[in-house]
Amino acid sequence: MPKYIVLLLAILFFSADTYAKGDETLDCSLIPPALLKHADAVVRRSSQEVRIVSLDEIYETETYAITILNKDGYDYARLGEYYNKFSTINSIEGTLYDKDGKEVRSLKKVDIRDAAVVSAPNLFDDSRVKYCDFNYSVYPFTVEFEIEKRTNISFFLPAWYPQKSHKCAVEKSDFSIEYPTDLPLRYRAFHLNKEHTDKKDGNMTTMIFSVGNIAARKEDKLAPLENFPLPTLIFATDSFEFGGLSGKMDTWKSFGKFFYDLNDKRQDLPAETKIAVHKLVDTCSSTFNKISLLYKYLQSGTRYVSIQLGMGGWQCFPADFVAEKGYGDCKALSNYMKALLKEAGISSDMVLVYGGKDNSRKLLTDFPFSSFNHAILCVPSEKDTVWLECTSKDLPAGYLSDFTHDRDVLMLTPDGGVVVKTPTYNYSDNHSTRVVYAHIDDKDQVDAKIRKEIRGSNYVSQRHELIDQPKEKVEDYLNRQFSLNTYKVNDYKISTSLNGRIPTLSEQISLTGSGKITHAGKRMFIDPDIFQTGYSVPEENEKREKPFYIRESFETDDSEVVKLDGAYTAEYVPGEINMTYSFGAYNYKIFFENDNTIKLVRTYRIVEGTYDASMFADYVKFMKAFSNATEQKQLVLLKKD
Repeated sequence: MPKYIVLLLAILFFSADTYAKGDETLDCSLIPPALLKHADAVVRRSSQEVRIVSLDEIYETETYAITILNKDGYDYARLGEYYNKFSTINSIEGTLYDKDGKEVRSLKKVDIRDAAVVSAPNLFDDSRVKYCDFNYSVYPFTVEFEIEKRTNISFFLPAWYPQKSHKCAVEKSDFSIEYPTDLPLRYRAFHLNKEHTDKKDGNMTTMIFSVGNIAARKEDKLAPLENFPLPTLIFATDSFEFGGLSGKMDTWKSFGKFFYDLNDKRQDLPAETKIAVHKLVDTCSSTFNKISLLYKYLQSGTRYVSIQLGMGGWQCFPADFVAEKGYGDCKALSNYMKALLKEAGISSDMVLVYGGKDNSRKLLTDFPFSSFNHAILCVPSEKDTVWLECTSKDLPAGYLSDFTHDRDVLMLTPDGGVVVKTPTYNYSDNHSTRVVYAHIDDKDQVDAKIRKEIRGSNYVSQRHELIDQPKEKVEDYLNRQFSLNTYKVNDYKISTSLNGRIPTLSEQISLTGSGKITHAGKRMFIDPDIFQTGYSVPEENEKREKPFYIRESFETDDSEVVKLDGAYTAEYVPGEINMTYSFGAYNYKIFFENDNTIKLVRTYRIVEGTYDASMFADYVKFMKAFSNATEQKQLVLLKKD
């Protein structure tokens, strides 16, 4: 046989053998049908092993295979592993399999990229990320990764998240943590069976947990907020090492004491700053006015930057640094404000908080562990405690936005940490008023002037849309806010007021447009609520079993006066609506007066809280009524001869 034929056969045999390599257990057809429902991806197998040698030597190995079912699940095929000066990534391996479990290719070193986590000019961070992507899209397919890491701090211990999201199912997942038997190790399980296996080997103990057959599910946006809505296992030690320092977090008091001491004696101010403080407040008799003046001084003279360099994530820059440079992160700005207040003879305390609009990561009062991402300042008082968001340039003194309000936080005092709660705002605080005067001519053209005042929680989002954006984006936003078929905003004026403790934004808008009006002979059919802004309506669910949660209270008062050309009699005026429930109230009434004037008065109120599933049908009906999602009856007018 010619040599080239022998060589060709050898190559073909080798290629076939190579392609045949794979893992039959990863054949996508083997996934149980129940795990495919609602799923974009399925974890086929997962193993996470943590080994704590000492408080400053921790190893972690994670191996997992995940099948990507469709393009919505593609993010699960990407790998991103973060590290910094306290951690290292020793190795990353990966393999790509097709739908039959046949190996397509393995990850090469050149496929793994390394980059800084941030590049924005207002961020300083020494964290980096190693990431990779097979760039494969023949669905379904499976990727398998193995990552080995080492950490030299025990302030943060690895957690177990077997289910990556509500759209990801799990066939099987295992977790083990090995630690010195004499190390006080605590854990807390969420949506997991606490049962586990303990193994002891000499002076080491290993806890082993396992789960399987976790189905994906639809996201319930009205579910009560939870710290960890998916299966989670968190760990903490009573003592820890952090950046060469030793601390304790067996109680919130000891946790807070460590970070108070870490940031203490950093309030020295330059002489010129001290002079500026006294010039501002020495003639002011009210403590709150002093606080407010110094807060405005902070806002006008500094800007926020995120600093995560080494201990910078937890230790603030000194106050004199901020005074000189004019910038700082949340801790540095809070510390600087603390120094300004101290110079004015006012005591204050830094506060650690988990910031987020949904307030999902609540402080666990009986399980101290690192669960914070932000710092604010508090001026405590028996009668008039004042809270300060020191990173904001557009909030008044004493007001916290939905990023930090209504949650337990940790106040850092000289004696240690104290768990306190930030303010809660009711519907009278979060209140908006709208007044509309409109004219509809004989060609059904609408000319309207709208005045609106927004107080409280909606101030921040509306400010972002109406003040912090360029003119063309503001105009585009305004031209999408009302339910007229066509309209154009001709003029507008936006202003803010920060004089009270609740921020206020005012809008004055004039517009012209058309729509919401039809004719049949002498009859005019008009939707009376022509300036309604839409609200989302939850899906009906007759079988709902779990409570539902309304995140925030607010109230809206609307009044509209619409004048028509000509004279009319009313053939039909829709009846008034009065709905009252524990979760809110809705009152709506239309008047037709003086042969040519339509008046509408509406009040809508929603009350924060968790409500029983039996009330959900009423809540859907309530939201439909307010959002005009039900069939609204038109006002019918007959033109007079």
